[in-house]
Amino acid sequence: MTRVKSHHIIVHGLFAGVVCAYFVMAVRYPMAYIWATYEDAIGEWVQYWAFFVALVLSARLMSLRSGYRVFFGLLAASCFYVAMEEISWGQRVFGFTSPSFFKDHNLQGETNLHNFLTGPYTTVLKDGITYALAAGLVGYGLLYPLGLRRGW
Repeated sequence: MTRVKSHHIIVHGLFAGVVCAYFVMAVRYPMAYIWATYEDAIGEWVQYWAFFVALVLSARLMSLRSGYRVFFGLLAASCFYVAMEEISWGQRVFGFTSPSFFKDHNLQGETNLHNFLTGPYTTVLKDGITYALAAGLVGYGLLYPLGLRRGW
């Protein structure tokens, strides 16, 4: 029988706890769910700070001599991107207005890219970003591990 490591139990338990909490909020306490998930509410700021902490920790791990430096560098860059997207690159924090391109094409009129992907309409930009993200996920999540296994 394989020994289960304590950090696996903690991570899986934390994930299950968060999923259960959001489910209970959505079903029994809809106002709490709205507060935890809507724009500029506590959920968005918790997400920002979680990605910011992951950015700092990834950057620290990237600075160590390890075979995983490239991975942690990419993870740090990704966390930076997501954290900044969550706060619209500081738009509300610093109080600047969106350029006209974002006002015209962004679903919320904010200075971020992820709101180009939402909404009921289809654009070339939205489809291009969607396919690029899907290709990146398939490439990194499937093709990269298969290539490593084959020694490429």
